[in-house]
Amino acid sequence: MSQDATERWCAAFSAWYPQERDTPGWDDSLGWLHAVAHGADAVAAFVQVLPHRRSDLGPAAHPPTARISTRSD
Repeated sequence: MSQDATERWCAAFSAWYPQERDTPGWDDSLGWLHAVAHGADAVAAFVQVLPHRRSDLGPAAHPPTARISTRSD
C-alpha cells in the first residue's frame, strides 16, 4: 500500500474509532463485537508503518477502551 493510501486509512480510522459505540462485548443479534481488539491492532499497525503519527494515534485508542472498562446497564 502506498504511503498516501496508508495516511488516508489512518486519518479515517482516527476519525471513526474514538466515536465507536459497539463496545459491550456481546450483542444478541450480532454476536461478539471486536471493535476494541481490532482497533488496538489497527493502532499498532499504523504506529509501526507511520511512526510520525504515534502521538495522534495514542489518544484514539482510549475512548472505546474506557467504555468497556466502565459498567453500563
